[in-house]
Amino acid sequence: MPGPFRDAKSGYWAAILVTISMGRLWRSAVVQQQNSDRAPVAPREVVEGYFNAVARRDFPAARRLLADRGFRYRSPIGSFDNADDFVADLWRLGSIMESITLCRAFVAGNELCHIVEVRTRMSELVVTRLAQWSKVEDGRIQEIEAFFDGQRYAALFQHDPPPAA
Repeated sequence: MPGPFRDAKSGYWAAILVTISMGRLWRSAVVQQQNSDRAPVAPREVVEGYFNAVARRDFPAARRLLADRGFRYRSPIGSFDNADDFVADLWRLGSIMESITLCRAFVAGNELCHIVEVRTRMSELVVTRLAQWSKVEDGRIQEIEAFFDGQRYAALFQHDPPPAA
């Protein structure tokens, strides 16, 4: 018989090689299974999961998608360097938000840009189109920068200055 199995001696070594290869495959499968519990999530899934959580007003779920350290948020109506402070402030939008519609998404590695429509109810229904740039690191959003006309929101959420002493 041609090939590596032509005599008993080579058949023995072939069986050992097959056994070794199967062991490597099995170990590889075990390692993949162990890592699947914490498999990296695509940046787009992370950011769109964040948008979905905000749309549901599930702020704890939104917070879990933000980085614990080094988080940054910038927009025309606010800046935050702490994810907990940002989420605590996010309830303001939740109180007037009716829906979020994702219109477009552009992905370049771990950086994303989403074009979004946010429908809010102030004195009347307002639809605000915004562009949001996000950066995802280690499966969490590290940075967000939102670009939109914030005049209506700034007036609505403007904090009164403390009284003069």
